[in-house]
Amino acid sequence: MNNDPAGQPAPQGGFKTGGWYSGYQYWNGTFAPQAGVIHPASDQPGAGETVSEEVNVAGDVAVGNAPGTNQEYIDEQNALNNPPPSTPSTPGAGTPGAGTPGGALTPEQEEVDFQAIYKNIQENSGVKALEDEYLEKERIFIENKGKINDNPFLSEATRVGRERKLTELFNDNTANLQNKIAMRKADTEMMMNLQLKQIDFNSQQSQLAFEQLNSLIGMGAFDNASGELIAEWTRKTGLSSDIILSAVKASKKANVDTQIITSTADSGEVTISVINSQTGEIINQSSLGNVGNAEGGGGGSTAGNTEAQFMQSADTIKGKDINGQWWGEFPQLVANYAPYYSLEEIYSLYLKSSLGQQYGTPTENAGEIKGLYDYYRSGKE
Repeated sequence: MNNDPAGQPAPQGGFKTGGWYSGYQYWNGTFAPQAGVIHPASDQPGAGETVSEEVNVAGDVAVGNAPGTNQEYIDEQNALNNPPPSTPSTPGAGTPGAGTPGGALTPEQEEVDFQAIYKNIQENSGVKALEDEYLEKERIFIENKGKINDNPFLSEATRVGRERKLTELFNDNTANLQNKIAMRKADTEMMMNLQLKQIDFNSQQSQLAFEQLNSLIGMGAFDNASGELIAEWTRKTGLSSDIILSAVKASKKANVDTQIITSTADSGEVTISVINSQTGEIINQSSLGNVGNAEGGGGGSTAGNTEAQFMQSADTIKGKDINGQWWGEFPQLVANYAPYYSLEEIYSLYLKSSLGQQYGTPTENAGEIKGLYDYYRSGKE
C-alpha cells in the first residue's frame, strides 16, 4: 500500500498500525472506512466509532490550532473521499436519477456499512460483557488495595505482604478472563477480515500458517498456550479460537493425531474442520459462512485447500496401526477424506499424487474400499 485514502504517499518506513494519515487510522494493512473513525479492527476503546468533536478540539488546543481545525479537515476528507450516495427520487416527483428507473440505487451502488457489521460482530462476541466483568474485578482489587495502604496500624512488612497476596489473587482470578478477552477480540477481528475478504484460505501464506499450526499442535507446543498465543494464531490463520482450542484438546488425548483442514462449497460457504488424521473422524467443525464462491473465487476453495491437503498427505502418509490393524496408504487416505470427496474423486486424486504415480492403481479389494468409504462417509468413528 503506497498511498493513504487521500492519495498521500506513505511516510518513510511505511504506514504504522494505529497511526493516523490524512485523518484515516491505519490498522494491520487497511485504513478505516472514513476519516475521523477509529479503525473497526483496532483493539483500542471505541473501535469502529467516530472520534468525538470534543476530542478533536482538545487535539487542536494541544498543538496550537484554532478549535475546530481537525474536525473541519476530517469533514473535508470525508466529503472528498466518501461522497454520500445519491438520494433515490420519489416516483412521480422530480427528475429520476441516472442509472435505474425512478433513481433507485442498483445493488452495485449500495454501500456496505462495515461499521454496522463490525458493531454487530462485536456485540455478538461477548467481549464487552467480559471486559465489564474484568473492570469490576479490577475496581474491587484497587479498592481493597487502597484499604491496605491506608491502614495506619499495619507495619510496612505486613502491608507489603498483604498487597502482594492480594495482587496474586487478582492475577489468578482474572488470568482466564484476560485470556478469553484476548481470544474473543481476535475472533472479532478475524470475522471482520472475513467480511472484508482479507482472509484467503487458499493463499500460500495461509497454507503455510495452517501447516505450521498443525505441526506445533502435534508437537505439544500449544498444550499450555496462553490466550494471547491463541489470539496470535487466530489472526495468522483466520481460524476461530474455539477451533484451535478443540484441536489442542483432542491432541492431548492418547494416540490422537489431529489435523485442521478447510473446505469450500460451491455456494462459497467455508467450513473449518478438526479431524483425527488417523481415522478421518470429525472432532469439531465450524462454518464461517459465505466467504467466497468456490467457482467464482472470493475465498478459498475445496479444489484449492482440501485437494492440497490430500496431495500433501499422499506424499507423507504412511500406513497406520489402528485398533491392531495395519492399513496401507490408500485405505488411510480413503478414511481421511471420505467426508470431503466421492470415492471416484479419491481414486482420481490418488492417481495424480506422487504416491499414485509411483505405485499406480490401488490393488486393494474394491468392495472392501467401498465399505471403508461408506463407513467413514457416514461420520462414524
